[in-house]
Amino acid sequence: SEEDFQRLCAESLSAKGYLPDGTKPPEATAAAPPRAATAAAKGLELSAEARKVLADRLAALPMRFEGVQSVRHLRVGDLPSLLEEYREMAKLLRDVQHDSIADNG
Repeated sequence: SEEDFQRLCAESLSAKGYLPDGTKPPEATAAAPPRAATAAAKGLELSAEARKVLADRLAALPMRFEGVQSVRHLRVGDLPSLLEEYREMAKLLRDVQHDSIADNG
């Protein structure tokens, strides 16, 4: 019934720490520190050691395709190198996002 549904929803929300309207209580949201919304903001949160590791890892990337303006300037033989650079850059971003940049340097 509708009453059972509403009761079960309220119980489930309560068990997970939510208010009946589905929001977190003010004290729960205030306790969590805000997360950096951009890569630049996250970079400012990094320790000096992590920034050095990140800079070293970025400097080691060949960045062969940085100046390519169009896919028409690429050749099929370029794809393995392009994908490898992309994979390395994505790994750097994940490491920064998960605060493991210094661990994986």
